[in-house]
Amino acid sequence: MKRAEVIENLIEKRGYQSKKQFAEKIDIPYTTLHSILKRGIGNASIDNIIKICNGLNVTVEELQEKSNQKNVNRDTGLNDNEKEALNLFRQLPKNYKYEIIGEMKRIIKEKEKSQKKGTAN
Repeated sequence: MKRAEVIENLIEKRGYQSKKQFAEKIDIPYTTLHSILKRGIGNASIDNIIKICNGLNVTVEELQEKSNQKNVNRDTGLNDNEKEALNLFRQLPKNYKYEIIGEMKRIIKEKEKSQKKGTAN
């Protein structure tokens, strides 16, 4: 799910009657909020993103994380454990991701070796 969609969902969940009411609360013009939600937040000013996040009581990082989680939930063919693993993996710093991938490859090679030994007997 796009970050703009996450923002719209949070506005509703936080009990605002409308996007206009939310815009007034965070002190940005409704037309600006409307534009951000329609075009995506990528071109929005940092100040407006911070106002939106503060108004929704989330950090920018939490907004991004919520967006990532929604995307994983849309993937087909993943069971709950795989979805959780992917969500956790996406939160790791890049250097840890490389370590995890390396460890997974090592475990798979180890398993393949043990299976070959089992079939050779």
